[in-house]
Amino acid sequence: LLGVILNPIGKDGLFTQCLSSNNIRNLEWITDADIAEYELIEQGKGYIQQWANKKGISYPFKHSLDLFLEIEKQAFLESWEVGPNSKELKWATVEEQQDFLAVRIRLLEQVTWIKGQDKRGTYQQQRQQYVEFLETYGWYGCFILALQPCPWELANPWKKYTDSLRWGKAAYIDDFYWQGGHPYRARELKINDNADETRKTRSRQRVEGTTDALGYLIWHWT
Repeated sequence: LLGVILNPIGKDGLFTQCLSSNNIRNLEWITDADIAEYELIEQGKGYIQQWANKKGISYPFKHSLDLFLEIEKQAFLESWEVGPNSKELKWATVEEQQDFLAVRIRLLEQVTWIKGQDKRGTYQQQRQQYVEFLETYGWYGCFILALQPCPWELANPWKKYTDSLRWGKAAYIDDFYWQGGHPYRARELKINDNADETRKTRSRQRVEGTTDALGYLIWHWT
């Protein structure tokens, strides 16, 4: 993001020596989305400040990076609460996560859909629920509400941000199923004996994590 250190997921980066190709691909998608978000904040910071002032909300950030980091921290804490810290006894399925993300991205893009073809309800109903969610969702909500009535000069960075989310949405699907604070994963089967390729099954089994000598988490079936 800042060009200070060697890109750890680049060709000669540290992570490419330790992580799988799927993990590297997901990190690339998430990085693209983060950079697009930061650039949108940087170019739209005046509108965000104006929106906050109009709503009587104190704007405590001196730099765009401060707001970006606050949003990232909020996103991490939220993912922690619905993941490892969740006490729910029922997990969200991959299909539910995929549909949830698809709806949110279409709402950001302001692309409607036809009523009656699924259980989503109308675009207007989902839009109203999304606005109500954003109004209670900290600085990420403020950032989106301030910029979604997108002024023409922000059209390109806004499209870059929504495109990056749409292209990389698979990276935001949790590979774990969290139930009562415990992780489960779909069992994997080798496609054939001579290849490393696997396919996931519908069977989910409890896993536990240990750390190796370098501090990386290694997951094992229990």
